[in-house]
Amino acid sequence: MNDMVKLDEDMVKLIIPKNVHGSKVLKTCVRCRQHKTKCDALMTNPLPCTRCRKKNATCMLDTISKHSQRTSNDVIERLTSDVIVLNDLVDRLIERKNTMLQILSEQSETRTKSVDRHGQTSENTPPISQIQSVLASPISSPEYELPDPVSPSFFCTSANKSTSQFSLSLDEVQMLLKNYETNFNRYLPILPEHFFNTNSFTFHQENELLFWSIMLTSYLNNPIPNSVGKYQHLSQHIQSLVVETCWLSTPRSVFTIAALLVLTTWPLPNNKMKISDNLSVKYISVMRSLALQFGLHKLEFISEFSHKTNVTISKEESTNDIIRGRIYKFININSNYWLIFLGLSNNNYNGFTQDYIVNKASTLDLKKPNKSNSDVDLYINKLLKISMIQSKLNANMNDLICNNEKEVNFLHPYQINASRMINIKAFEVILSDLYRDSDLPDSWQRMLNVSLEYSRLQVFIYSLAPSEHITLSDYKNFMIKAIQACFGILDGVFESDLSFQQLPIHYRFPVELAVETLLRVYKSPLLDSINDYQTIKQKFQSAIKYIMGETKWSFNNQRLSTILRKFDMVDNRFIMAKSLSFFLIHKMKNYLTSSLTYEMIWFIYEYEKKQDSCSYDSIDWSSYGILRDSTIYNFMSRNESIFN
Repeated sequence: MNDMVKLDEDMVKLIIPKNVHGSKVLKTCVRCRQHKTKCDALMTNPLPCTRCRKKNATCMLDTISKHSQRTSNDVIERLTSDVIVLNDLVDRLIERKNTMLQILSEQSETRTKSVDRHGQTSENTPPISQIQSVLASPISSPEYELPDPVSPSFFCTSANKSTSQFSLSLDEVQMLLKNYETNFNRYLPILPEHFFNTNSFTFHQENELLFWSIMLTSYLNNPIPNSVGKYQHLSQHIQSLVVETCWLSTPRSVFTIAALLVLTTWPLPNNKMKISDNLSVKYISVMRSLALQFGLHKLEFISEFSHKTNVTISKEESTNDIIRGRIYKFININSNYWLIFLGLSNNNYNGFTQDYIVNKASTLDLKKPNKSNSDVDLYINKLLKISMIQSKLNANMNDLICNNEKEVNFLHPYQINASRMINIKAFEVILSDLYRDSDLPDSWQRMLNVSLEYSRLQVFIYSLAPSEHITLSDYKNFMIKAIQACFGILDGVFESDLSFQQLPIHYRFPVELAVETLLRVYKSPLLDSINDYQTIKQKFQSAIKYIMGETKWSFNNQRLSTILRKFDMVDNRFIMAKSLSFFLIHKMKNYLTSSLTYEMIWFIYEYEKKQDSCSYDSIDWSSYGILRDSTIYNFMSRNESIFN
């Protein structure tokens, strides 16, 4: 009997193949791998795994070779593509050979006729350069190191079929690439230095969308003549190329995310009023989803995600992890800036949740540079911290500001006002603490200070919304702080060497909010003297001169310019008559920047539609702390333009 039991155990042992050199024995059996079930073969060894024993099936481990000869779909696709390229190359060579023979034949006939007529031979052989032109390698040749091009247009794109093809020569590409590395890459350092030293052909073939996005952005500081025209032309192709790469096809490269980061840091021109029409909102959503699919939020386990995705940026694995981490941080940074600027909830709109990388970067890594934390990473971590503070500020204040009468608020008005003041004071302290650190180079620290002033401006703009039990003098103090933040933003940007169109969104959005705030204050009778109004006017005009520096780029600022100029034309008394009190922002709801912009657009709309039916006699000037015969009253009545 014991012999029979022993015999049965021998028959159902786990089958482990021999470990051949160069192969690896897997930890799961063949049957469990086929059914995608959990296998415990290593724990039950030498008996079969639990599932195979229940099914009375053969339990055998499999081996995999490091140099597997199995053909995958990726290999087939690559070989098919190579065959197509080679066929095209052969066709071009044959065509050029025929052209050469035809030219030689024609010249030979001419030489023969010359002998018959004059009785002597004349040499009419075509020039050497003409013959060599048909022998030159085709543009589609797979060789990267080519001689001088036959055609000046080495790089072409025709993604948008409704417009003409856009092309660049090799010299132009190299110049634009160098210009981007020098003037733009420092504000979005997601590409390693050796990336810009690679062959341009390799760069173009690696990811066409990233290649053309960098070319487009490089035009923003006018490196060559007619940069504006080339920018407008190429931007039409970029929009179609994004659709082709991210929607019509499945993105398989981390360079696609890098391209979307470039396009959301220096966004394409968009003068449409609807948020849903803003391309950057769509790009943010796509790159956020791609980052999670590629595993950028789990760098230690990135190999467990899609095996058909190219997440390699550098040959050095340590550099790979650093760059991947930077890309993931900037995805969060750009998402925070864009969603707050457009008045969208980061929590609800994009499914935003904090994770280990983000929390570590905004807490533990905010210290002086060390071996694992360079100046670049410290700059990114601080910018990430600032964007998270802005996001938290908006979330907190949104809970305290309720303009919907249908919503039930369980807090007493005194409690609401106290909570708002506590939040404002708390965020002031947090931002002041960030000012203390100044370990970065001046260019980075100056721009980080602009972002900090932007956050302070957001804090004080929330204080400009209607609030019960706040006095006029306290309200003016908050307004003065907001004006000081605006001046800090503009002075910081003026000191930089960047033009307005060259500014990344982290510093462009603060400038836009600052000029809107100054204009809104200028159109209110809350300042103490005419000199205060003149000071604001001078600073505003300096900002407008900076923003509209070159009229050729005005298409890029059309929406902002339209809002500012139309609101400047609205009668000051009309604004006061339509206002319920001395508060500058009455329609604040959800998020601050969109509320201020919406407030101004609403006054413009009402003024154009209802200015004739508005009575200025009902204005209570005393609520603003001024009398009808004061200098402020006379100044407001004159409606002096802030532009002139």
